[in-house]
Amino acid sequence: MLDGGLRRNLGRVGGLPKLSANFESTVPGLYFLGPLSANCFGPAMRFVLGTRFTATKLGRHLGAALRQPSFARPALPPRNSPSTSNG
Repeated sequence: MLDGGLRRNLGRVGGLPKLSANFESTVPGLYFLGPLSANCFGPAMRFVLGTRFTATKLGRHLGAALRQPSFARPALPPRNSPSTSNG
């Protein structure tokens, strides 16, 4: 389930997410794989057959994104930060 605001900002093609060549949706940082990517990448994405292609493509893209200087990408909140911790 996606938040209503997120759904409104999500570009679609035939009811499915519109994706970049790197499986990224029109919402930066939101990626869709598997059957939800079949509309943009073809029917093989619905099956295990498409996993090698997907993993290679997405891995290279995310690896390159993580090598960018931190000012070039949005900051993510730290995991287990005091503001989200229950302890």
